[in-house]
Amino acid sequence: KDWRLCLQIASCFGLRPIECSHKHIEIRKTPKGKEYLFCTYIKKSGSGQTEPRRLWPLHDYWQEDWNLIKRMKKKEELPPMNNGASDGFKDYLKSNPLWKEYKEKYKAIPYIFRHSYGRRSHEIYKISVEESAKMMGHSPEVHASAYSQWVKEETLEDTMERAIKLRNLLDEFN
Repeated sequence: KDWRLCLQIASCFGLRPIECSHKHIEIRKTPKGKEYLFCTYIKKSGSGQTEPRRLWPLHDYWQEDWNLIKRMKKKEELPPMNNGASDGFKDYLKSNPLWKEYKEKYKAIPYIFRHSYGRRSHEIYKISVEESAKMMGHSPEVHASAYSQWVKEETLEDTMERAIKLRNLLDEFN
């Protein structure tokens, strides 16, 4: 199977392997008629379940360069995703020579596509935990426990600088 589209949508939108399926991804339109991808997958766990969600590309040029909406609209072939989706994802990567090299060099795991999305949302785009969690389809608590380890000191410095500038601006109005 050609896994290229699956890897591209996982990277672009931070999807779980099982979500990379025509069964779980729909094309929807904004009120102004702009098309976007929407994930209908609901993950159920002991603490509740996730909600279906709009998919937001952190790097919008990936979505455009890879023609993701057009390819999903045309129902370009995706590997079958069922309960063994993660295993299929792992099996494909194990057989890929580039992945083997990357895995050894960076100690990467198959969920790296999803984890990278979560990490970029904070480090590059300064998206809040609550917003990023909603974009990824999990709770803020799950998000914080999974991704707070990657918050760097410089990110906190930037956050505090913005907070101080905002406070100073508000003080000027008082």
